[in-house]
Amino acid sequence: MKTLIWKAVFAIGLAVGLAMAMLPNRYNNPHQFLPLELRRWVHTHDDAANIAAFFLFASVGLRLPLWHAKAGMGSPSHRLGMVVALMTLVCGIEWVQHFIPGRVADLKDVCTGWSGILAAWLLAVLRDARAENAGCK
Repeated sequence: MKTLIWKAVFAIGLAVGLAMAMLPNRYNNPHQFLPLELRRWVHTHDDAANIAAFFLFASVGLRLPLWHAKAGMGSPSHRLGMVVALMTLVCGIEWVQHFIPGRVADLKDVCTGWSGILAAWLLAVLRDARAENAGCK
C-alpha cells in the first residue's frame, strides 16, 4: 500500500511538473494556475524553485522500486538508474522547451534540475548509511 501511494505521488508530480514545463509563455506570465503569491515567488526565485521541485520529485522517485529491476529498492543500481532517468528527463524538458512559444531552453535550468536530483540522491545515500550503522550497533 505504501508503494502504491509513492507511485501515485510520483505520477502526480510528473504530470504537474510536465504541465508547468510545457505550457507556452507567450505573455511572460507562466503558471497562471498557481495562486498569485506563489506565482510571484516562483517567477522571482526560478532557480530555487527548480532545485526544490526536482529535489522533491527525485526524493519520491528514489523510494520507488524499478518494475523490471532485479536489484532491490535502494540498491546502488536502482539509485543510479533512477538518477540517470531523472537527469535525462531534465534534459528532455529543456530540449522540448526550445520549441514552445515563449519558453527558453537554458543550460542553467539543466544545472539546477540536476542539482536538486543529486541532492536528493545524496540524502538517500546518507539516510541509508545512517540506518545501516544504527542496525549494526
